[in-house]
Amino acid sequence: MKEDKTSKTSKTTMAYLIVSGLVAIAVGSFGLLDPAGYQQSNGAELHGQIPLLNDIRGAGGGLLGIGLFVILGSFSGYPRAATVVATLLCLGYGTARSISFFLDGMPGGSLMFALGLELLLGFAGLALLFRERDPSSS
Repeated sequence: MKEDKTSKTSKTTMAYLIVSGLVAIAVGSFGLLDPAGYQQSNGAELHGQIPLLNDIRGAGGGLLGIGLFVILGSFSGYPRAATVVATLLCLGYGTARSISFFLDGMPGGSLMFALGLELLLGFAGLALLFRERDPSSS
């Protein structure tokens, strides 16, 4: 019976990593390849703002790289490390957005959706990490 649980857990973790990785790759690619369009979809205009365009492309490249690591980690024998990275990424973004909402005000609906998705994926990753922790460390 324990093998079935481990098998199911592995499939759950793999699904989590693939979804989290694809989200990071999609958002990162959009920010890297079209930073003005990415920000315009959130109501911000960046025409001629070279430092901001550069910063958004840099963050997009970072997200793209993390997304690739998370997906590759699910297939390369490092799913726990990939789960930790995905969880920290999602909870980090979700926490930062929450702080921004209190300090800067409420943004449009697309950023509220992003907050919900980030927190959902972050807490799902946390649950996986606690559920699948090494029994010898308990």
